[in-house]
Amino acid sequence: GSVTTGPGGSVLVKNGAVGDVNWNATHTGIQPGWTNNDMNVSFPTNAPPTGGPFPVPATSDLIYLDTGTYQMSRLSITSEKKALIVTGHATLWVAGDFTVAGTGFVEIQPGASLTIYVGGTTKVAGGGIVNDTELPANFTYIGLSSNTEATFIGNSDFYGSINAPQADIKVGGGGQVYGAAIGKTFVSVGGGAFHYDRGLAQPAGLIVTSWKEL
Repeated sequence: GSVTTGPGGSVLVKNGAVGDVNWNATHTGIQPGWTNNDMNVSFPTNAPPTGGPFPVPATSDLIYLDTGTYQMSRLSITSEKKALIVTGHATLWVAGDFTVAGTGFVEIQPGASLTIYVGGTTKVAGGGIVNDTELPANFTYIGLSSNTEATFIGNSDFYGSINAPQADIKVGGGGQVYGAAIGKTFVSVGGGAFHYDRGLAQPAGLIVTSWKEL
């Protein structure tokens, strides 16, 4: 695919390629004409969920989130606190840091979805975010204005969207990345590629699927 930055932006590719399918199959680097720096858009500052107070999920070795909105001061899922399991359509607001490391992981089960708001630093490694639905629309990461670092490094494939305009974003590892990302800076590392999911561009609200002329 192509890459577009704002005025003054730059694109650096190491051991990879930017261009069409045929170019990517036989070249590294950037295909002429496939980058530009004339993007002119504005990303608003994200706000936390409205309403509340929101309940704090019960914590143990396994944290389960059903349908609803939850709030935590911070969340650390490591080898001691092994997993966050999402079984419904959940929204989680983490006011501070969000960490996944060691043997810890987040699992979004089939038919479920997770939207997470983070105010602190995010570092996801270990088992990473396991999106069993394999649909990027079912995992949404929203970085608040105080979220200046968001790292998603793991060996499993990543399916999701990242919306963190003030954050330096790093994704990659051994798996592929499917979805979209908004950030201050963006770095893709490891052996996997980044694949934009065009399904995320579907407009919200009513969509006309058929009509009858009178």
